[in-house]
Amino acid sequence: MKTIWLAAVTFAVALAMQPSLGAAATIPTVEQSGRLFIGVEQLLATLDLHYDVQAQRLIVGDRTYPGAIVYRGGRHFADMQTLAAFLHLDVNRKGGALALSPRAQTENHSASTAVTGATLSQLRWRLIAVLNDHRRAQGLAPLVADPIASSAAQFQAEDMQRSGVMRHSDSQSHSPLERFMSLGGRAQAYAENVGYCGLDIDGEANQWSAVQRLDAAMMAERGPDAGHRENILTNRYAAVGIGVSVGPHGVYVAEDFVDYGAAQNAAQNMAAGRHSRM
Repeated sequence: MKTIWLAAVTFAVALAMQPSLGAAATIPTVEQSGRLFIGVEQLLATLDLHYDVQAQRLIVGDRTYPGAIVYRGGRHFADMQTLAAFLHLDVNRKGGALALSPRAQTENHSASTAVTGATLSQLRWRLIAVLNDHRRAQGLAPLVADPIASSAAQFQAEDMQRSGVMRHSDSQSHSPLERFMSLGGRAQAYAENVGYCGLDIDGEANQWSAVQRLDAAMMAERGPDAGHRENILTNRYAAVGIGVSVGPHGVYVAEDFVDYGAAQNAAQNMAAGRHSRM
Protein backbone atom coordinates (compact mmCIF):
# COMPACT_ATOMS: atom_id res chain seq x y z
CA MET A 1 0.00 0.00 0.00
CA LYS A 2 1.16 3.53 -0.73
CA THR A 3 2.34 6.06 1.85
CA ILE A 4 0.16 9.14 2.33
CA TRP A 5 1.33 12.47 3.64
CA LEU A 6 -0.71 15.24 5.22
CA ALA A 7 0.29 18.87 5.46
CA ALA A 8 0.15 20.05 9.07
CA VAL A 9 -2.01 23.17 8.86
CA THR A 10 -4.95 24.13 10.99
CA PHE A 11 -8.14 24.26 8.94
CA ALA A 12 -8.58 23.31 5.28
CA VAL A 13 -5.56 21.17 4.48
CA ALA A 14 -4.54 18.97 1.61
CA LEU A 15 -3.31 15.42 1.80
CA ALA A 16 -0.74 14.63 -0.86
CA MET A 17 -0.29 11.06 -1.95
CA GLN A 18 2.72 10.19 -4.04
CA PRO A 19 2.50 6.91 -5.91
CA SER A 20 5.84 5.53 -7.07
CA LEU A 21 7.04 7.73 -9.93
CA GLY A 22 3.51 9.08 -10.38
CA ALA A 23 1.97 12.49 -9.98
CA ALA A 24 0.82 13.46 -6.50
CA ALA A 25 -2.90 13.51 -5.77
CA THR A 26 -4.44 15.93 -3.27
CA ILE A 27 -7.08 14.83 -0.77
CA PRO A 28 -9.12 17.46 1.11
CA THR A 29 -9.36 17.59 4.87
CA VAL A 30 -11.24 19.86 7.28
CA GLU A 31 -11.12 20.48 11.00
CA GLN A 32 -14.29 20.36 13.08
CA SER A 33 -14.55 20.61 16.87
CA GLY A 34 -10.83 20.01 17.22
CA ARG A 35 -10.89 16.83 15.10
CA LEU A 36 -9.43 16.37 11.64
CA PHE A 37 -11.74 14.93 8.98
CA ILE A 38 -10.52 13.55 5.67
CA GLY A 39 -12.24 13.30 2.29
CA VAL A 40 -13.59 9.77 2.02
CA GLU A 41 -14.03 9.40 -1.73
CA GLN A 42 -10.68 10.92 -2.61
CA LEU A 43 -8.74 8.83 -0.07
CA LEU A 44 -10.32 5.51 -1.00
CA ALA A 45 -10.03 6.18 -4.72
CA THR A 46 -6.34 7.00 -4.27
CA LEU A 47 -5.86 3.74 -2.37
CA ASP A 48 -7.65 1.84 -5.15
CA LEU A 49 -10.25 0.46 -2.71
CA HIS A 50 -13.80 -0.41 -3.75
CA TYR A 51 -16.33 1.49 -1.65
CA ASP A 52 -19.92 2.70 -1.50
CA VAL A 53 -21.68 5.42 0.52
CA GLN A 54 -25.37 4.80 1.21
CA ALA A 55 -27.50 6.88 3.56
CA GLN A 56 -24.41 8.28 5.31
CA ARG A 57 -23.00 4.76 5.79
CA LEU A 58 -19.60 3.91 4.29
CA ILE A 59 -19.02 0.39 3.00
CA VAL A 60 -15.49 -0.62 1.98
CA GLY A 61 -15.41 -4.01 0.30
CA ASP A 62 -17.66 -6.11 2.53
CA ARG A 63 -16.97 -4.14 5.74
CA THR A 64 -19.07 -1.30 7.16
CA TYR A 65 -17.25 1.68 8.65
CA PRO A 66 -18.55 2.21 12.23
CA GLY A 67 -17.92 5.95 12.50
CA ALA A 68 -19.97 8.95 11.44
CA ILE A 69 -19.83 10.40 7.92
CA VAL A 70 -20.03 14.20 7.52
CA TYR A 71 -21.29 15.70 4.25
CA ARG A 72 -19.83 19.11 3.43
CA GLY A 73 -19.34 20.99 0.17
CA GLY A 74 -20.46 18.08 -1.96
CA ARG A 75 -18.01 15.66 -0.31
CA HIS A 76 -18.15 13.03 2.42
CA PHE A 77 -15.66 13.33 5.28
CA ALA A 78 -14.74 10.95 8.11
CA ASP A 79 -12.69 11.35 11.27
CA MET A 80 -9.12 10.69 10.16
CA GLN A 81 -8.06 8.67 13.22
CA THR A 82 -11.12 6.41 13.09
CA LEU A 83 -10.95 5.88 9.34
CA ALA A 84 -7.20 5.19 9.52
CA ALA A 85 -7.78 2.51 12.16
CA PHE A 86 -10.56 0.99 10.05
CA LEU A 87 -8.25 0.87 7.01
CA HIS A 88 -5.32 -0.47 9.09
CA LEU A 89 -3.24 2.67 8.57
CA ASP A 90 -0.93 4.36 11.06
CA VAL A 91 -1.00 8.13 11.63
CA ASN A 92 2.41 9.60 12.44
CA ARG A 93 4.10 12.97 12.43
CA LYS A 94 7.25 13.12 10.33
CA GLY A 95 9.24 16.23 9.58
CA GLY A 96 6.46 18.55 10.70
CA ALA A 97 3.79 16.78 8.63
CA LEU A 98 1.24 14.09 9.38
CA ALA A 99 1.63 10.84 7.48
CA LEU A 100 -0.81 8.00 6.86
CA SER A 101 1.06 4.80 6.13
CA PRO A 102 0.43 1.03 6.22
CA ARG A 103 0.44 -0.30 9.77
CA ALA A 104 3.81 -1.82 10.58
CA GLN A 105 3.78 -5.44 11.68
CA THR A 106 5.11 -6.18 15.13
CA GLU A 107 8.25 -8.27 15.44
CA ASN A 108 6.34 -11.36 16.56
CA HIS A 109 3.83 -11.12 13.76
CA SER A 110 4.69 -13.63 11.05
CA ALA A 111 2.87 -14.93 8.02
CA SER A 112 1.77 -17.91 10.11
CA THR A 113 -0.58 -15.65 12.11
CA ALA A 114 -2.32 -14.31 9.00
CA VAL A 115 -5.96 -15.42 8.89
CA THR A 116 -8.17 -15.39 5.82
CA GLY A 117 -11.63 -13.87 5.81
CA ALA A 118 -13.10 -17.33 5.18
CA THR A 119 -11.38 -18.71 8.30
CA LEU A 120 -12.65 -15.83 10.46
CA SER A 121 -16.16 -16.31 9.11
CA GLN A 122 -16.01 -19.99 9.99
CA LEU A 123 -14.78 -19.22 13.50
CA ARG A 124 -17.67 -16.80 14.02
CA TRP A 125 -20.31 -19.19 12.74
CA ARG A 126 -18.90 -22.03 14.85
CA LEU A 127 -19.09 -19.85 17.94
CA ILE A 128 -22.71 -18.94 17.22
CA ALA A 129 -23.47 -22.66 16.95
CA VAL A 130 -21.80 -23.28 20.33
CA LEU A 131 -23.73 -20.43 21.96
CA ASN A 132 -26.96 -21.89 20.65
CA ASP A 133 -26.02 -25.34 21.94
CA HIS A 134 -25.71 -23.78 25.41
CA ARG A 135 -29.11 -22.14 25.01
CA ARG A 136 -30.87 -25.26 23.74
CA ALA A 137 -29.56 -27.17 26.75
CA GLN A 138 -31.44 -24.65 28.90
CA GLY A 139 -34.60 -24.78 26.80
CA LEU A 140 -33.98 -21.37 25.22
CA ALA A 141 -34.56 -20.32 21.63
CA PRO A 142 -31.45 -20.03 19.44
CA LEU A 143 -29.93 -16.66 18.63
CA VAL A 144 -30.04 -15.40 15.05
CA ALA A 145 -27.10 -13.55 13.51
CA ASP A 146 -27.71 -9.80 13.32
CA PRO A 147 -25.62 -8.31 10.47
CA ILE A 148 -25.18 -4.90 12.08
CA ALA A 149 -24.20 -6.37 15.45
CA SER A 150 -21.79 -8.60 13.54
CA SER A 151 -20.09 -5.56 11.98
CA ALA A 152 -19.95 -3.78 15.34
CA ALA A 153 -18.51 -6.83 17.11
CA GLN A 154 -15.92 -7.44 14.39
CA PHE A 155 -14.79 -3.83 14.53
CA GLN A 156 -14.36 -4.10 18.31
CA ALA A 157 -12.39 -7.36 18.05
CA GLU A 158 -10.04 -5.76 15.52
CA ASP A 159 -9.79 -2.58 17.57
CA MET A 160 -8.77 -4.57 20.65
CA GLN A 161 -6.21 -6.46 18.52
CA ARG A 162 -4.68 -3.20 17.31
CA SER A 163 -4.33 -1.78 20.82
CA GLY A 164 -3.55 -5.07 22.56
CA VAL A 165 -6.13 -4.13 25.22
CA MET A 166 -9.31 -6.04 26.09
CA ARG A 167 -12.11 -3.53 26.66
CA HIS A 168 -15.72 -2.65 25.83
CA SER A 169 -15.11 0.95 24.73
CA ASP A 170 -13.26 1.31 21.44
CA SER A 171 -10.35 3.58 20.56
CA GLN A 172 -12.81 6.45 20.00
CA SER A 173 -14.46 5.90 23.42
CA HIS A 174 -17.66 4.55 21.85
CA SER A 175 -19.67 2.13 23.97
CA PRO A 176 -20.96 -1.13 22.41
CA LEU A 177 -24.44 0.39 21.96
CA GLU A 178 -23.02 3.58 20.43
CA ARG A 179 -21.01 1.52 17.93
CA PHE A 180 -24.08 -0.51 17.03
CA MET A 181 -26.32 2.54 16.61
CA SER A 182 -23.70 4.40 14.54
CA LEU A 183 -24.06 1.60 11.97
CA GLY A 184 -27.82 2.07 11.85
CA GLY A 185 -28.73 -0.63 14.37
CA ARG A 186 -31.89 -0.48 16.45
CA ALA A 187 -32.50 -2.27 19.74
CA GLN A 188 -34.27 -1.99 23.04
CA ALA A 189 -31.27 -3.37 24.90
CA TYR A 190 -27.72 -4.37 23.95
CA ALA A 191 -24.99 -6.28 25.78
CA GLU A 192 -21.46 -7.35 24.99
CA ASN A 193 -19.03 -10.06 26.10
CA VAL A 194 -15.35 -9.64 25.24
CA GLY A 195 -12.50 -12.06 25.78
CA TYR A 196 -8.80 -12.52 25.07
CA CYS A 197 -6.61 -15.61 24.79
CA GLY A 198 -2.85 -15.53 24.29
CA LEU A 199 -2.71 -19.13 23.12
CA ASP A 200 -0.30 -20.02 20.29
CA ILE A 201 -2.44 -19.19 17.27
CA ASP A 202 -0.43 -20.84 14.51
CA GLY A 203 -3.06 -22.85 12.65
CA GLU A 204 -6.84 -22.97 12.49
CA ALA A 205 -7.10 -25.73 15.10
CA ASN A 206 -5.31 -23.56 17.67
CA GLN A 207 -7.42 -20.57 16.72
CA TRP A 208 -10.63 -22.48 17.35
CA SER A 209 -9.14 -23.91 20.56
CA ALA A 210 -8.56 -20.35 21.78
CA VAL A 211 -12.17 -19.40 21.03
CA GLN A 212 -13.37 -22.54 22.83
CA ARG A 213 -11.30 -21.68 25.89
CA LEU A 214 -12.87 -18.26 26.08
CA ASP A 215 -16.36 -19.73 25.74
CA ALA A 216 -15.63 -22.33 28.42
CA ALA A 217 -14.38 -19.65 30.81
CA MET A 218 -17.56 -17.63 30.33
CA MET A 219 -19.82 -20.63 30.81
CA ALA A 220 -17.92 -21.67 33.95
CA GLU A 221 -18.89 -18.44 35.72
CA ARG A 222 -21.13 -18.74 38.78
CA GLY A 223 -22.59 -16.52 41.46
CA PRO A 224 -22.45 -12.74 41.35
CA ASP A 225 -19.68 -12.70 38.71
CA ALA A 226 -21.54 -14.55 35.99
CA GLY A 227 -22.32 -11.64 33.69
CA HIS A 228 -20.90 -13.26 30.55
CA ARG A 229 -22.80 -16.49 31.16
CA GLU A 230 -26.01 -14.59 31.87
CA ASN A 231 -25.75 -12.70 28.59
CA ILE A 232 -25.44 -16.01 26.74
CA LEU A 233 -28.28 -17.75 28.55
CA THR A 234 -30.86 -15.02 29.15
CA ASN A 235 -34.07 -15.24 27.13
CA ARG A 236 -34.02 -11.45 26.71
CA TYR A 237 -31.73 -11.47 23.68
CA ALA A 238 -32.88 -12.74 20.30
CA ALA A 239 -29.82 -12.06 18.15
CA VAL A 240 -26.06 -11.90 18.34
CA GLY A 241 -23.09 -10.54 16.41
CA ILE A 242 -19.69 -12.20 16.71
CA GLY A 243 -16.29 -10.61 16.16
CA VAL A 244 -13.01 -12.55 16.12
CA SER A 245 -9.55 -11.14 15.50
CA VAL A 246 -6.40 -13.26 15.33
CA GLY A 247 -3.05 -11.50 15.29
CA PRO A 248 0.20 -10.72 17.04
CA HIS A 249 -1.54 -9.98 20.33
CA GLY A 250 -3.44 -13.28 20.42
CA VAL A 251 -7.14 -13.96 19.86
CA TYR A 252 -9.78 -11.37 20.72
CA VAL A 253 -13.49 -12.18 20.70
CA ALA A 254 -16.52 -9.89 20.97
CA GLU A 255 -20.07 -11.21 21.39
CA ASP A 256 -22.76 -8.53 20.95
CA PHE A 257 -26.29 -9.46 22.04
CA VAL A 258 -29.41 -7.72 20.75
CA ASP A 259 -32.84 -7.32 22.34
CA TYR A 260 -34.95 -5.96 19.49
CA GLY A 261 -37.89 -5.04 21.67
CA ALA A 262 -40.09 -4.74 18.58
CA ALA A 263 -40.40 -6.74 15.38
CA GLN A 264 -39.80 -3.68 13.22
CA ASN A 265 -36.38 -3.22 14.81
CA ALA A 266 -35.35 -6.71 13.76
CA ALA A 267 -36.61 -6.15 10.21
CA GLN A 268 -34.83 -2.79 9.99
CA ASN A 269 -31.53 -4.26 11.17
CA MET A 270 -31.65 -7.12 8.69
CA ALA A 271 -32.49 -4.77 5.81
CA ALA A 272 -29.92 -2.12 6.74
CA GLY A 273 -27.23 -4.73 7.29
CA ARG A 274 -27.50 -6.42 3.92
CA HIS A 275 -24.03 -5.08 3.05
CA SER A 276 -22.50 -6.19 6.36
CA ARG A 277 -21.27 -9.75 6.06
CA MET A 278 -19.89 -12.11 8.64
